[in-house]
Amino acid sequence: MAKKAAYGTALTMQRLQTGTYVALTNLGDITGPEVSVESVDVTTHDSADAFAESLPGIADGGEVSFEIQLDPSSTAHETLYADVAARQMHNWRLQLPGFASTTAGGYVQFAGFLTKVGMGLPVKGSISAPISIKVTGKPAYFKFV
Repeated sequence: MAKKAAYGTALTMQRLQTGTYVALTNLGDITGPEVSVESVDVTTHDSADAFAESLPGIADGGEVSFEIQLDPSSTAHETLYADVAARQMHNWRLQLPGFASTTAGGYVQFAGFLTKVGMGLPVKGSISAPISIKVTGKPAYFKFV
């Protein structure tokens, strides 16, 4: 499989899970979603060779974290602050670069709500906002192969 640069990745949001997806602007580094599975301990006093035994438990979609270069005059950026306070659920898409459209694939889609919208004001830097989304349910991966 060919390697791809991450530059050009887009994060889009479908507000309140209706309507069209709108891209977030001034997007910096993105991490996640990080899917994990809990380990359920099923060790007993007669487990073989005194080794712990486990079963896979509940899966978790994790979080998506990113930073934007904050534009105080942007309505979209202002909306993020309102949405975290209102606990709004949205649909999200991470569109990887090199795919012409979502029809071509190369994206992750998930439902989630904002858990953090912060602000960074460094002396030698730009105004930024670190943001986190809690993924709820199973993220869907489209045409990654």
